[in-house]
Amino acid sequence: MDQVLKHLVIMYGITDYDWLNFKITRENPLTYHHIKKEEHGGEKTFKNGAPLTDLGHTYLHQIEMNDKRIFGELTKQFKRINDSKKKITDLDKKIIDKLLLEYETKHEVELRRKIKTIRYNPKALKLIKGTRDIFSPTNIRKVMQLGVNPVEQKKKTKKNKKRY
Repeated sequence: MDQVLKHLVIMYGITDYDWLNFKITRENPLTYHHIKKEEHGGEKTFKNGAPLTDLGHTYLHQIEMNDKRIFGELTKQFKRINDSKKKITDLDKKIIDKLLLEYETKHEVELRRKIKTIRYNPKALKLIKGTRDIFSPTNIRKVMQLGVNPVEQKKKTKKNKKRY
């Protein structure tokens, strides 16, 4: 973990969950998210950073591609939390969760279309088994928030050498 991210973790008392409420695990480690993008002059500083897990970071950038307004609102929340220099509050968490739910509701049709083409990780399916709507965007996010990648990762296999 680099020094800036380590400073964010200490400053905000981050132990188990990132700012999007994604669980920090060995498979889903914390990453540094630039609030103001590097290509727009944003530096990797404490004031410009948001601690997000790998899956949370990926999810945020999916939101950025599909809904600039909600991405902008999440960015404003991150700036506000950062400016406060205090731990994320329950109110902050509720606002962020509301924005994520709004995104999933607004984009449900296209998200479901993408979800149907995914080969699911059996561990993820086990976590959402028993819910009424296994493939809802919100259930998929909840699996990701537990630190489990819902997509089955291709296993690395040794290439067979051709025999002559």
